[in-house]
Amino acid sequence: MFVTEQLEIAKNQQNCLNPVTIFTNFSHQNTPPPLDFEAHNTLPPPRLNPPKKFKICPSNFTHYCPCQDPQRERLFKVERMLHRERHCPATVGEILRCLVPEPVGYKKPFPWPKSRAQAWFSNVAFKTLTESKKQQNWVRLVGDRLVFPSGGTSFQKGVKGYIDQLNKMMPLESGAFRTVLDTGCGVSKCDCSFIKILNIYVVLTLLNSK
Repeated sequence: MFVTEQLEIAKNQQNCLNPVTIFTNFSHQNTPPPLDFEAHNTLPPPRLNPPKKFKICPSNFTHYCPCQDPQRERLFKVERMLHRERHCPATVGEILRCLVPEPVGYKKPFPWPKSRAQAWFSNVAFKTLTESKKQQNWVRLVGDRLVFPSGGTSFQKGVKGYIDQLNKMMPLESGAFRTVLDTGCGVSKCDCSFIKILNIYVVLTLLNSK
């Protein structure tokens, strides 16, 4: 009886599959297929509308500024200087559908910060400000350039001269002053110069132009 049981156990062991074989077969059955990166769907490319091309405006629009048109501002009241406010065209008949042409002799503007102090006169060929503001030291015509001295009416020696006077009264280099608030400078160009010079003294500059 004992021998018969041993033979039966041995026979069952031979009929059993090897665990390694079972694992191998199972792993092969679950191996994912290789990745396929080929396109399986094709769509026609979208139709692109040709870009709209605008014609060049007539030459009398060279210096046209839509929101500050001197002819259009006459339509608004003078009370409280309302006519000097921005009045951009809103109707179809007023909005231009053309490109404003460059003035004759137009040159590429100077890069910042050089553009803070000068501009090509040919780009804005008007002497009105250079004549009416001659005594106020706002802008001067020097050769083929408009030069902005940065001094304005108040600072005949320029902003640097004004800062030097402040430094004599208030020692900016001492570090006791961390913030300077200047109101009513009046000219944005002057503000830029303040920031540049006061930064040398490591002073935070807060400016408020009119």
